[in-house]
Amino acid sequence: MNLDQYLTLGVDWEFGMCLTGWCASEKLNGCRALWDGQNLWSRGGRIIPIPGSIRAALPDGVRLDGEVHGGRGGFKAAVAAVLHGHWTPAIRFTVFDCPDHPGSWPQRLAEAARLYADCVSFTVCEDLQHANAMLLEVQGGQGEGLVFRHPTALGYVRGRSRHFVKVKGVIYEI
Repeated sequence: MNLDQYLTLGVDWEFGMCLTGWCASEKLNGCRALWDGQNLWSRGGRIIPIPGSIRAALPDGVRLDGEVHGGRGGFKAAVAAVLHGHWTPAIRFTVFDCPDHPGSWPQRLAEAARLYADCVSFTVCEDLQHANAMLLEVQGGQGEGLVFRHPTALGYVRGRSRHFVKVKGVIYEI
């Protein structure tokens, strides 16, 4: 089973897209995963065996969308955990959405944080200069980029959504 049809997938930022007022969080460089309330699934549709400490913290019966990652520079370690069960203390499952909650993204994230402690944080983008400054800060620390989510769009959208924008390259405001 391929989970792409069940997950919200972002689009790449294009020149002219306004990000003012959008919620910005760091793009985690790892393996996308979906907690279905009983199991953690890879984007390719495989059950990911997880350590008991992570399993104990996850809520039963509630879906959570997130990323298995090892922090900045930890992509290979995240892949080793997902594919081969090589979990180290640095590997985490960080949540960035609660698909079954009907609210806006900040409301869904607040619900996810109520249920599970390891969730992304976000900053509201003031303008493109602010977006560029945040991006340069993340990339200066060896991070991959940013994700922007529309603050008032309601509900979790399956498939590609223009309410979920990925930014990996420098934004220039004209």
